[in-house]
Amino acid sequence: MVVSVNGPEFFVLPNSHRIALPRQIVGVDFSGGQQAGNHIWITRGSVANGRLLIVDCRPARRLENGGVKRGKALSALFEMINTLDDAAVGLDFSFSVPRDILQQQDWQTFVRGFSERFASPENFRNFCRGISDKPELKRVSDVESETPFSPYNLWIFRQTFYGIRDVLSPLLNRQKGCILPFQNHNCPLPWIMETCPASLLKKIGLYQAYKSKQPAAQQQRARILEFVMQTFDIGLENELIRTTILNDTFGDALDSLLAATIVFRQLKRPEALLRLPRDPYSREGMVYF
Repeated sequence: MVVSVNGPEFFVLPNSHRIALPRQIVGVDFSGGQQAGNHIWITRGSVANGRLLIVDCRPARRLENGGVKRGKALSALFEMINTLDDAAVGLDFSFSVPRDILQQQDWQTFVRGFSERFASPENFRNFCRGISDKPELKRVSDVESETPFSPYNLWIFRQTFYGIRDVLSPLLNRQKGCILPFQNHNCPLPWIMETCPASLLKKIGLYQAYKSKQPAAQQQRARILEFVMQTFDIGLENELIRTTILNDTFGDALDSLLAATIVFRQLKRPEALLRLPRDPYSREGMVYF
């Protein structure tokens, strides 16, 4: 049960223990490309009275100490997450790999040793392909949520590599967040969860082309934005945010808002979010949508 006491919301566990739900939400559209600072977008919002108000949407190059190049962008993104406390963060890259690739490892062992085991994205992908090349393996949650690709697919293996190495691993090692569903929700905020904007769009029936300069794509971005705002009770602090999202022809800004929307949806049903996972989810992770 969710209750509100003088503003903050709490989830009441069966033993009457109360867990404060985060009031700040961050959605991140991730990239592992060389110019990641142009394609990593961050949407920030705050929750009040059951509504999410979006207050900012910007690329990683405009974060404090950010830049266009991948190294600067990833460093700035990690430092931003590292400074959050009362927050939940959605990131759209694979947090783990299929269990056949994990073999007997638990998730924390895999992530802590990731950078030592894999020297490059190509080394990571070749290892995974050595276990299963065609068809590429998917996690159970990938199948359930209909994610487009395997974590080591040619289109996204760099995202998986840099996301685990440069974001999850340092967060885990510094104990700066609670990475769901792998860690107990009692560890420090922020809560970190894997999101998939494509899965959400499939669920709501709006998975059509929206990433180009074509007028039809911009119209589709507008349809998606309006539908999400009305359906999930989301507002924009100012019209500049709307213009920014609609004018980003790559769709990265909109994807970051969709990631924030997913986090907001999940916080509305914390009984599922905070449930202790069983195998394979405890090792492969969960795609939230």
